[in-house]
Formats: sequence, C-alpha cells, structure tokens
Amino acid sequence: MYNWVKYDKFPTYTPAWDIIYDIPDPFFGNQKVNKVWIDELEVAPGMTYGPNWSEIDSAFQEVAADMLSGKISVSNALAKAKKVAESLIR
Repeated sequence: MYNWVKYDKFPTYTPAWDIIYDIPDPFFGNQKVNKVWIDELEVAPGMTYGPNWSEIDSAFQEVAADMLSGKISVSNALAKAKKVAESLIR
C-alpha cells in the first residue's frame, strides 16, 4: 500500500483493493476511479505469455539497448528481434 499512497501505483495485491475501493481521486473530480478499475479487473481474462516469453522478451531488451545507444536503427532493431522471436515460435 505504501507505493500506492506515495507514488500512486495501483496495487497488484488483490486484498489491498478493499482498502482503496471507495477512495475518491481529486484528479478525477473526487470520483471513485479505483472502483472502476477493480470492477473491470475482477472480470478481465488472465493473460498467458507462452512458453518462449522470457527468451523473446530478452531479445527485445537486447535490441532496445542497442537501438537506444545508437548501435542500430529502430527498423533494424525490430527486424532483429522479430527474427529471434520467429525462430523460437516455429
């Protein structure tokens, strides 16, 4: 809860939702926006990343670092990550 209060980070720990459910948000005219988020999260389907997620994520992180440091262009970075991802999926 500390992070939610100090940094306005929505808690992923579901028992904490009871605490914030009815808190008004001054930014949104004191509407209870957490209620909207929580109600939607309770019915939203889960997400399955798949068996190769960590390898694909690592490939994207690697090319992102190269791109941000100016070693390769955005299009080359995406092409390189796509090639790695496709090799893992097939």
